[in-house]
Amino acid sequence: FPSHDIKQRVPISEAVVRPWADVLNGMRRYITVDYAPTTTDTSDFSAIHVLGVENSDYFRDTLYSLDHWVGKKQQADLMQLLYRMALKWRVPYIGIEAYALKREFYERALVDLPHLYPSSLPPPKVLEINFPTKYTKADKILGIQWRFDQYRIKVPIDREADPCYNMLWQQIKNFTYSMAKLRYDDAIDTLAMHQGIAKGTTPIGPDVPVPIDPVEQMEKGEQVNEATGMSWMAHLGVAGITQQNWVRAS
Repeated sequence: FPSHDIKQRVPISEAVVRPWADVLNGMRRYITVDYAPTTTDTSDFSAIHVLGVENSDYFRDTLYSLDHWVGKKQQADLMQLLYRMALKWRVPYIGIEAYALKREFYERALVDLPHLYPSSLPPPKVLEINFPTKYTKADKILGIQWRFDQYRIKVPIDREADPCYNMLWQQIKNFTYSMAKLRYDDAIDTLAMHQGIAKGTTPIGPDVPVPIDPVEQMEKGEQVNEATGMSWMAHLGVAGITQQNWVRAS
């Protein structure tokens, strides 16, 4: 066999388990809102999306969908729901799309939300979201494609049965630039709206797994890579096995 440096560090995927509260507290959290002025059978849906961005050693500039609601409510009822979701997730920012008739809800939120909050808590800052007029809705949604390509977005698959998340999943799966396969786009639109409020890094390529040295793992007494179920000896390959390593693994 050819010579092989067993100390060569090879990238190996490793499972990451962290306390969710710590992950959540480290995120920059905010809400995006797409308001539908009417609630008829043919109306669009209103949507509220709680989002978070993690920028850590584990996940760089990664967008999380934390909570999501899609439906039809009168303006006052929608404001109450927005308040409850903002209070639950302790978001410091709420971004509301403010085109034409939708601007009414943005202006009302500026006035009403501070009065809904208890005096002991600072209300979130309400931000106006407006994309350039040359942007079509498809352009806006395409703006987050790089996150899917680079695994920089996380949507809870365990909530796929939830009607709101089911709608989001269907819109993600059926999106095309022509939008022809989408009857509604409100759910995916609020996901794409994060570009109007978030301060993310420039897409620069996928994360590289943290290199792990199989020999070092065996020296620590670890025999199996829990992420793959394989022994660390198997990660070395035949050329990397020495009598010393064989003794460690036995």
